[in-house]
Amino acid sequence: MCVVAAMGVTYFGRRRERLRENWPSANGRSTGTRIVKKPPTERFPITMYVGECSVKYTVGDKQYSVWLASGYLDQDPKFIEDKMQACRVSRYAIHYNPQNAADSFNGAVHMMSNLHRLPISAVRI
Repeated sequence: MCVVAAMGVTYFGRRRERLRENWPSANGRSTGTRIVKKPPTERFPITMYVGECSVKYTVGDKQYSVWLASGYLDQDPKFIEDKMQACRVSRYAIHYNPQNAADSFNGAVHMMSNLHRLPISAVRI
């Protein structure tokens, strides 16, 4: 029974991903950073700090925002704070649900060299 359930979850997860790949996309720009404290869990018994980037994108005439993982995580909040002075990525391809543009995910990420021009609004723990 568990094997059948796992196969069903895998099938529906893959199907959802294929549907999402066909969603339209909008250009997104990083606008800030934050650090999120992730408490220990049974599977990972260490408190971790995760850097996230705020990304804004526009669909039609309405602006949306989403928090995306920066790729930085560590046990030391100071290490993450130092890394999160700016996002490493300034432009994103945000795929959004055509029925609800607030439902989105990050597609291809474009690295940019002009990180010194990004606005920063760090949230400290």
